Amino acid sequence: MSYCNLGDKATITYQFAKEQPITYESNISPIDITTDKASPSTTGNYNSQGYQITFNSPQGAYAQIQFTVIDYQLYTIGGNNFIRWIPCGSVSFPKNPDGSLAGGATITSPLVIDTSVHCPTVAIDDNKCEIKVLNSGKILFSAQGNCPVTFNVACGDECPNGYCKIDCETYPGYCCISEAEIQGFINRLK
Repeated sequence: MSYCNLGDKATITYQFAKEQPITYESNISPIDITTDKASPSTTGNYNSQGYQITFNSPQGAYAQIQFTVIDYQLYTIGGNNFIRWIPCGSVSFPKNPDGSLAGGATITSPLVIDTSVHCPTVAIDDNKCEIKVLNSGKILFSAQGNCPVTFNVACGDECPNGYCKIDCETYPGYCCISEAEIQGFINRLK
């Protein structure tokens, strides 16, 4: 579904399961928003039980880094070797706000894998959801968390559906209060 007009600032407030709401603002509009089950993006190194990786890196204390992961990926940029990984409890490689894969650590030694070490808990991919904010089919933002995921959108200086715009003295001169909060306040006054 498409939200906001060309040139509007889009404010998306989303919430996974019982987590706190998070706000993402896009200066690009119109936007489309999709929500769906998260699909794990893994490599041939994936193991749901997890395993420990150890490697030398200038980013590590004492030049060594050690993590328990469920997947890793080695890659080269400009002649330098890097590694990225999926930590225990996650379902995909970390991503930048634009949806591209986040960079990893520089690796300066052969990778040592210890399969006797496992994640404390096995990630259950079934309960992971994903929200994506797109413009003309290009991902502006994506996030994953526990299902369900809910969201609302405000365009420009308007409040999202289910909220009332109230003038206030702080920037930007108004605030959005949910109708549920107003109803709760009225009930407490009774």
